[in-house]
Amino acid sequence: MKTLYTAILTLLFILTTQTMLALEVTIDRNPVRVNETFELTIHMDTAPVNQPELIGMPGDLEVLRNSNFYRKSTINGKASVQAGWRFTIKALNEGLYTIPAITLDGETTKPVTIKVLAAVSSTNINGQADAIRITSELSNDSVYVQQQLTYTIRLYRAVQAQYASLTEPELEGALIETLGDDVQFETMIDSVRYIVLERKYAIFPQKSGEFTISGVTYNAEVATGRQRFSTLGSLRGRSRSVSLSTEDKTVTVKPIPGGVTEWWLPAKSVSIKQKWQPEGDQIEIGSPVTWTYSLVTEGLTATQIPDLLPGEVTGLKFYPEQAKESSQVIDGKMIGKRTQSVAVIATESGKVTIPEMTVNWWNVELDKAQTVTIPEKTLIIDGDISPVIEPASPDIKISNPIDNQVVDDKPIVEGANTSSNEQLLFWQIATAAMAALWFITLLWKRQNTQRPTQSTTRESRNTTKRLTEANAATIKSISKAIDSGTQTSVQRSLIQFCQSYHPEIHSLNDIILHIKDPDLISTIKQLDASLYSSREVASWDGKMLKGKLKQLQIELTEKYTNSENVNTLEPMYPNHD
Repeated sequence: MKTLYTAILTLLFILTTQTMLALEVTIDRNPVRVNETFELTIHMDTAPVNQPELIGMPGDLEVLRNSNFYRKSTINGKASVQAGWRFTIKALNEGLYTIPAITLDGETTKPVTIKVLAAVSSTNINGQADAIRITSELSNDSVYVQQQLTYTIRLYRAVQAQYASLTEPELEGALIETLGDDVQFETMIDSVRYIVLERKYAIFPQKSGEFTISGVTYNAEVATGRQRFSTLGSLRGRSRSVSLSTEDKTVTVKPIPGGVTEWWLPAKSVSIKQKWQPEGDQIEIGSPVTWTYSLVTEGLTATQIPDLLPGEVTGLKFYPEQAKESSQVIDGKMIGKRTQSVAVIATESGKVTIPEMTVNWWNVELDKAQTVTIPEKTLIIDGDISPVIEPASPDIKISNPIDNQVVDDKPIVEGANTSSNEQLLFWQIATAAMAALWFITLLWKRQNTQRPTQSTTRESRNTTKRLTEANAATIKSISKAIDSGTQTSVQRSLIQFCQSYHPEIHSLNDIILHIKDPDLISTIKQLDASLYSSREVASWDGKMLKGKLKQLQIELTEKYTNSENVNTLEPMYPNHD
């Protein structure tokens, strides 16, 4: 009896052992490439319940997602179960890595070793060589500070893919913008048809030295067997991740050449266009004319183009509007444009000459300094027209109409007295008409002189509201630009902030003229020098400016929020009575 009991226990132990949870771990491919993903699967004999923990995973293997699966089937009367957990893992760096043993419900797997190879720019899919490949191209490997670099990415694909993504290039201390829209076309290479995606970037280095532009990475899912698609366009069946990367690019950024003391404009071309409305060289005192000129560059954005304003000219007053900026891509080229309109009003009669205005720039193709010029313009200014009375003709003799005597030994011609009276009447009427016209012109000028005063009054009422709305938003914008380390953005935000107090502020030098704090003046001068000086100023301290924004606000508020100081512009239509 005892022997039978022992046999039964032994049989039950054997049956129980066979049905206990058994763990096995596999990976779908080995080796893999940097930035590629692979699947680690934990196989079980029962339905998955508790999620296993991947403890002690190497830091260069990143777990992206996980899922469980369970499928039971019977074939020829024999039941089978496929169950377990599946983990998607991304390889971050080249090397040999060990995935430690995984424990689940008292069972432990064996460790698994995987080899990660260097990233590649092409891959074979389903036996087809170079089924997907990616290339990068740099327009120049040596440029000046703030000169445009063109970085081109081309993705060649001969198979279908989904969930695709493409990272962006990175360069320390540079502004990077997409250069136009993506271009897609087809090409044949070694009798294989490829769909090509081309994307371009404009890169503007802000510091000199040796730098590396990081390669971009393309990630996608491709079918590993026969390609089938669902009605929604997604791949059905087995698929795997593909990750391709371009090589890093090294670029040498040269400092601003010695001898350049003004605004630094490294471009392929710079031109100036101008027009006057109305056209001509003759204007009247008090009557405004509009002078519009545009600075157009190839290879620069509009934010890199300087303010260009005329200096003081005796006999003329200039009232510039806010400049209009635009940057656009034309035929694959970055075109920057800055348009300035100026109201010109004459205050004195005579001839007045507006001196030429010259812009210095650096021709990056010829590697030398050049200039563009708005030529000088001479204006003929007419004064107020006064009534003129012409003298009577000396040949006409006035006789005594009563006694019909001879005057100057010449007989009185009948009808001569009547003609003289008619001419006198004509000039009296003409004089009266011209006097009336002059009076009407005077009234019109007086009315127009009053218009800026009314506008100034409205501006005074709205100043407090305008400054309150501008302060909070613009100070945040300046602080954000400082934190990002982009000096051109700091410059723009700072000028816009100060213009909310005084519309005549168009540059950093204009700001300096309106403040007193020596530390604030010093840091703004350093900012200006770091942007456009021939010497690189790497010591500009953005934190100093950030700490002085409140002081800047206080000084401008005290100076320009009083009603008598709100508008310091001279009247658009001066009174010359």
